[in-house]
Amino acid sequence: MIITKLSPDDFGKFHDMELELKPGINVIYGQNESGKSTMHSFIKCMLFGAPRSRGRGAVKGDYALFEPKEGGGFSGRMTFEYKGRTYRINRNFSKENTSYSLTDLDTLEEIQRTGDDISEFIPLLTAQNYSNTISIGQMEAAPSPSFAGDMQTMLANMAMSGDKTISVIDAQNRLKKLKRQIEREIPDAEIRDINDRISVLRRETVGIEEIRSRAAAAEQEKAKLTREIDSLRARGDKVRSYEQQDRVRAAMLIQENNDIARQYSEKKKELMDIRESMEKTSATAMPDAEKKADAYYGREDKLREIEERTAVLKDMAQGAVLRAFAIALPVFAVAIIVYLFGTQFGLSEDLREYGALAIVAFSGLLLIILLIAAAGRKKKIRKLEHKGAKLEAQQKEFLKRNGIGSDDDPAVMFGTRSAARENILRIESELKTLKKRYDDLQVSLAPYIEKYGDTISIDAEPDADIQTDIEQLQKRRQEITREGEQLAWQLEMMTDKKNDIAKYEAELSELYAKRKEAYDKITAVSVGMDAIRESTAVIHGSFGRELNSRVSELFSRITDGSHGRLSVDENFRIKADDGKFFLYPENLSAGTVDQMYFAVRVSLCEMMYKEEMPLIFDDSFALYDDRRLWNTLFWLSRQDFYSQVIIFTCHRREEEALESIGVPFNYVEL
Repeated sequence: MIITKLSPDDFGKFHDMELELKPGINVIYGQNESGKSTMHSFIKCMLFGAPRSRGRGAVKGDYALFEPKEGGGFSGRMTFEYKGRTYRINRNFSKENTSYSLTDLDTLEEIQRTGDDISEFIPLLTAQNYSNTISIGQMEAAPSPSFAGDMQTMLANMAMSGDKTISVIDAQNRLKKLKRQIEREIPDAEIRDINDRISVLRRETVGIEEIRSRAAAAEQEKAKLTREIDSLRARGDKVRSYEQQDRVRAAMLIQENNDIARQYSEKKKELMDIRESMEKTSATAMPDAEKKADAYYGREDKLREIEERTAVLKDMAQGAVLRAFAIALPVFAVAIIVYLFGTQFGLSEDLREYGALAIVAFSGLLLIILLIAAAGRKKKIRKLEHKGAKLEAQQKEFLKRNGIGSDDDPAVMFGTRSAARENILRIESELKTLKKRYDDLQVSLAPYIEKYGDTISIDAEPDADIQTDIEQLQKRRQEITREGEQLAWQLEMMTDKKNDIAKYEAELSELYAKRKEAYDKITAVSVGMDAIRESTAVIHGSFGRELNSRVSELFSRITDGSHGRLSVDENFRIKADDGKFFLYPENLSAGTVDQMYFAVRVSLCEMMYKEEMPLIFDDSFALYDDRRLWNTLFWLSRQDFYSQVIIFTCHRREEEALESIGVPFNYVEL
């Protein structure tokens, strides 16, 4: 490649300018601020463009540095020869109308392109390689930090693939990236997390069999209690049914009793009404026989009433004395118990004696009252019997006086019976019948009255003892139910956790398989990386020797053999061997370091590019002494590989050295 013309139309300080260049050595001289570095940057921008930087670095980017400050366009052209043909690059750098074209001037055909720089047309001529090899700016002899990796990649590519464009180092980097990616995919954290979860779940499910056993026992006890409750309810219902039937019978007897009492009351009232009516009737108006009959039956009525009252009092008096003693004796027994055992119940001696005495006095008083009541009833009985005997005597005297025998019917003997008397007799007969029925009914009703009282409901209440037992069993069943529900909840939670353990163990099995697969992949990738490293080491051994030989020969020519050979290690660190010690760049002068990097750059250019390429220097020899500058220029003038050398300088030394050597060169002054 030979650059023949630079035409910055509007670039930095240049406007509508053209600069002719020739094969061989070109010296472009200019004082400070004359635009040498601008022209140097113009070459780079024409080849690779001037992208706009962003952020803090924007003010230092090529676009910001070389955009015309006075307005107008921002463009340029560059003509060059490559492989025997002439081409021209046209660029517009303006952000409003950015454009790039490459034209074959021999055919005027525009070269089709996909990118925005020259690298797709001239292989390996990338902006990175350009800056690290063929272009050396002011104080920029040392390549960028990525230089070693790029060169190592190139050497490995050339040896292993025979093609500089196929990056073996990129392949190794891809393998490293793949290895890191696979390592990130190793589920160690997930495995630890799941193992931790399983451990926690196993601790939380300890005792699940005991919980299951307790839950089953609770269900069994609950079922047993339910059966007992049902049995008690059945028995209670049966008892209640019997009692309800008994109550119905009692209610029927009470109803019958009430009916008889009502009928008796009605008949009694009817009898009283008849007698009252008879009393109101004038005695003179009544026949004599009827008067006698009324007198007779009136005394009969009174006698019957006395007999009834006497019978009632005799019933009450019968056994009254025994009942009195039966009531008083238990009270007296209490007095004896208090007297004998009062101290055992916490009573003092005085309280025991006085208490026993008081109870004895009370029992005696009670006995006296009951005996007096019994004696009073006997006195009433005697009075009624005396009155009854007197009435009977009067009746006998009345019958005797009227000539009626004991076997005769007084009513018939009197010769008449009034309608009222007939009614009285009928009603009295009915009252006797009702009275007998009532008395008989009291015998049947007495047990029910004693059992249920005077008012009997046919609705039987549940048996209290059975109901108490049922309530206690229900309370226990509720407790067992709550306990069973709690155990069932615990069992459900533990069962869910057991299921979670099974699920996590299945996931864990998959993760272990995934981890093994990842480790197998890593092993395979590591084997590949080891193979590449071993191959690269072998390759670097062979290419390194060639590179070291070229660099050492050139450095020796430049320095007149002042230092031994140069060595570039596998990481492209440069050192000089003086036979005793290794001298590193930090141990040498700045000029010598520039010369070391110069030797490395030009040697690598020969190994990188298949075609002849230009070398561009921008005040790169400022730190060279005169002798080493003369040696360097002499060597450059004798090289066939470098089609063109472009030297930007603000000194006359390069011009004078070339003239002294007798080397022709193209001189341009800015």
